[in-house]
Amino acid sequence: LSKPNFKQTMGNTDSIPVISQTKSLVQTIAGDTDGAKRTQENFSKQCPVVSQCRSLGQTIGGDSKGAKETQEEFLDGLDDFSNGFPVVGHIKGGIYYATGDTEKGDEAMKAASRTTAVMAGGVAGGLAGGPAGAAAGAFAAGQACDGITTGIDSAVHHEYRPNGSLIGGIQRCIDKKGDKTMSGDIFDMVAESGMDCMQGYGIGKGIKSMPRAKGVTMTEVRDVHPTEPINQSLKRTEFTEGPHHVEIQMKNKNLANYGLTQTMAIEEVKGIWKKAL
Repeated sequence: LSKPNFKQTMGNTDSIPVISQTKSLVQTIAGDTDGAKRTQENFSKQCPVVSQCRSLGQTIGGDSKGAKETQEEFLDGLDDFSNGFPVVGHIKGGIYYATGDTEKGDEAMKAASRTTAVMAGGVAGGLAGGPAGAAAGAFAAGQACDGITTGIDSAVHHEYRPNGSLIGGIQRCIDKKGDKTMSGDIFDMVAESGMDCMQGYGIGKGIKSMPRAKGVTMTEVRDVHPTEPINQSLKRTEFTEGPHHVEIQMKNKNLANYGLTQTMAIEEVKGIWKKAL
């Protein structure tokens, strides 16, 4: 038997406005009305503000016990949600381990490490292929992390323990064998995989919007002073990191005699260029 390692907590599809309601609609269309009701029950307890409004209504209606249970579930969800933040989740995991709570320690470490992997994949993909590359990189990194965690968990517990919404969702669908209740699992797989991609896309957009170095192109250099010998000596110009700098690469080293270094400010390059002539 498999034991999917997946929890519905704050930050998952049940607690996010619009997405939660869309999931309920999909479940209702598939015939899983109980699942649709359960999704909205989770939403009313886990979504910020909505949860507090629910508790207030329960208190006014005299259901103080229900109000307390709603806020306890909200706080549990908030605690689980914080596990997904890199460093924060790792520190929490270490504290849980130190106090002997291995299960919660594992949950915190896994969540924080997965987010770290998704972000790293987004950065790598963004540098290589822009926003689209970042989305693909984030998704791939997230699934790779889930796969590694699944392998380690399964080996440690001597049973198959799938981790992550996609790997765990696939296993739950297999276990349910086409039952109508799998509609919610399919929705979670698609939506949460999409969230990984959107997170990566956002990282890619951020990378793309970063200020770029403004360098001197070959045409601009010739416009400064169109002297053939020096133009022939110049192999090419390349931008380097840092504002307004350019890297000069030469076919021969005689340009060094004119005071040209590999990385110089544009105005310095233009000034020395003129003096060299």
